[in-house]
Amino acid sequence: MGDQIKIFMGYLIFFMTILTSCYPVGMLAIVSFGLAIFFLIYVYFYKMTSPKDSLVRNHMIYLIRTLWLGSLYMMICMTVAYFYGAPRFDMTVIEMVTTGQYVPMSEQEIYALQDRFIAMNQPLIIYVLLIAFGPTVLFFLYRILKGQMAASKGTAPKGLRSWL
Repeated sequence: MGDQIKIFMGYLIFFMTILTSCYPVGMLAIVSFGLAIFFLIYVYFYKMTSPKDSLVRNHMIYLIRTLWLGSLYMMICMTVAYFYGAPRFDMTVIEMVTTGQYVPMSEQEIYALQDRFIAMNQPLIIYVLLIAFGPTVLFFLYRILKGQMAASKGTAPKGLRSWL
């Protein structure tokens, strides 16, 4: 496999991992997890087997750094989202159940309570999700596009050790 193909495959696998992780469907979560494991094996394998200062090695280091920095950024964003959203949620439905004012007897009643909670908090849920995941997804997409553009020119990504 040529160097350009190895590099493009790394970016493609990473992009597919991010894309599949954005959809809240159980089976896609499993696929995303499998892609993430495959991605880690792929980039670390080519990082270890490529000559020092080669184009492939530089791009694999860039991808590895993108993954771990993005994970750190995501943890920070999720923490901020939690502290923003937790005190603002309308917990009336939850409090009714936990204090015993209402005891759901069937699965349909539980789903109705869930739907009511979501309806009462929908704008806040959307805002908290944007805070938690928006900046990190934009970071990942920026780094992928920056790396792909450098790879298409046959150069190493600029700012290999950069935090952005």
